[in-house]
Amino acid sequence: GCCRKSFWAYQNTLLGSSLSEFHSGYRAYSVAALKELDFESYSDVFDFDTEIIIGLHDRGKRIVEVPIPTYYGDEICYVEGVKYAKDVITDVLRYRAAKAGLGQSGQYMADPGGGYGLKEDEQSSHHQLLRWLPTEPARILDVGCSTGLLADRMSQLGHTVTGIDVEGSSEVTGRMAHFLQADLDRGLPAGLERYDVVVCADVLEHVRRPGSLLDELRSCVAPGGYLLVSVPNFAHWYPRARVVTGRFDYDQRGILDHDHVRFFTKRSFTRLVQTTGWRVANETVTGIPTERAIARGGARRAIAGVEQLGLSVWPTLFAYQILMRLEPVV
Repeated sequence: GCCRKSFWAYQNTLLGSSLSEFHSGYRAYSVAALKELDFESYSDVFDFDTEIIIGLHDRGKRIVEVPIPTYYGDEICYVEGVKYAKDVITDVLRYRAAKAGLGQSGQYMADPGGGYGLKEDEQSSHHQLLRWLPTEPARILDVGCSTGLLADRMSQLGHTVTGIDVEGSSEVTGRMAHFLQADLDRGLPAGLERYDVVVCADVLEHVRRPGSLLDELRSCVAPGGYLLVSVPNFAHWYPRARVVTGRFDYDQRGILDHDHVRFFTKRSFTRLVQTTGWRVANETVTGIPTERAIARGGARRAIAGVEQLGLSVWPTLFAYQILMRLEPVV
């Protein structure tokens, strides 16, 4: 009774769900919903049904609970309770860690490789970059605009945004004033104007020659303008632990995103920007995205508090991302 309710509360808190029961074996699924899941990669034992709930919840599927009478007969239950509880807890923790970019359980997620949406938490890198924008309407170049969600937020603030990315769609281009298609590994497209602000949010780690791109971007900044950048911190405790334990590999997202081709520490990135003709005008760091690490409640606030304490005591170890406002050296 009490232990089971605490167990459900734990799962609801981490997932952000409100189910009254997680472990009934009597379920019905729509074929269309199941087709969206990578359930062939799921467990082959009793926690399989919990993994399905995680996958459906991640995709925003509607889960309806229908009360039924329960009867316990004399049949033998072959479920090992302790092992089952451990497996379920592990599934939920691995899912949340992967959402925050600290693990490899992307099979539960609708878009495991696409961690490039808008970061909603007020302590996130996107919110900090938005705070660094001018208060007056400005012309902004969003380099590597991805899904265009950050460009859309900047447009809502009254700015005129031009986006650049290797691929575009009507949905993406509709979120900004202008869109230019270009492979940043081959350099910037010709004929760019000068902009009040250039934004490189989570971009430089994806290009093979970030120094060349930084050098090119100086010609895109108007007099009095600046460049905003954010990059992941490879000196964060998570990749350090992976290297020390011999478990270095790529994840679906986060610092070890499988699309990252370059890694930076604060020292190495500062050296890079200085050698490409930029001056660091302002800098800060952010912790792990707590809104992805845990869904809601006091646990999220507790994690955020620990993160902020770690950032203040040992920023190079706890910084998940490094953010800088750069000005071209005249």
